Amino acid sequence: MQQFQTQTKWNTLHPQWDESFTFDVSSYFTESLVVEVRDYDTISVGDLLGAVSIPIATLQVGKALRMWRSLGRANGHVLLEMSLARNDESDL
Repeated sequence: MQQFQTQTKWNTLHPQWDESFTFDVSSYFTESLVVEVRDYDTISVGDLLGAVSIPIATLQVGKALRMWRSLGRANGHVLLEMSLARNDESDL
């Protein structure tokens, strides 16, 4: 499982990340992108504020998808923009 972490945003209730990550997808039909939003904690892993899971199969090669998703538990929403690119070695 690949994991990436954004920069911590300090002193804001409306953070904007504007960061990009590239993931390798081995199974188009079964994999999902999971985004977790956490509160910063100096001692341990931050408290989970909410999460969203997007099945990779909802993406189309070469077409950007922009969507608002609820983080659940009344913790707000996150705006995601995703696209799927074909790798020459891929079987998508």
